[in-house]
Amino acid sequence: MGERTGEGSSFPVELGYLAQDFPFLLRSLRGYIRAVTADTFSGLDTEPGEIVILNLVGINPGVSQNDLAAALVIQKSAVTKTIKHLEARGLLERRKPKKDRRFNALSLTPKGEEKLALMRARMSIQHDILFDGFTQGEQMILFEQLVKLLTRLHSLHRDNTPRPERGDRLTDPGE
Repeated sequence: MGERTGEGSSFPVELGYLAQDFPFLLRSLRGYIRAVTADTFSGLDTEPGEIVILNLVGINPGVSQNDLAAALVIQKSAVTKTIKHLEARGLLERRKPKKDRRFNALSLTPKGEEKLALMRARMSIQHDILFDGFTQGEQMILFEQLVKLLTRLHSLHRDNTPRPERGDRLTDPGE
């Protein structure tokens, strides 16, 4: 019988080679994280897409909608729709910078900053729930590696680096 997913694990099935398959693990993790996120942000009248946009604008005042779309790997139209909704609720504002009037610089309103402070407090609780049993060092290593992967994938996406077509077989270097 193969190994389960961790020490004393009660995971329902053996993962085998899937324990090293990032897309599989990410998909499964997202399912669990969605449930924790729904609990974490219940009662704040905020959708998951709004949470990340408010956080990114709070961290990057003056960011453009294009840069947000690139960071989130979604269409600019989806970002624009969420921004309009946040703007209508008085949480976000768009301004044309004097230097470059071709884009909107986004910033939080005072109401948006209050909402972000509430979210950050809940995010801290969520983080504690998700990483209970992990040392600070383990968390740092995990996040450093994830940011490294995110940066690499962004670079590949941005530069349109050729990727194998669906169905193309990657050759084994040993062949």
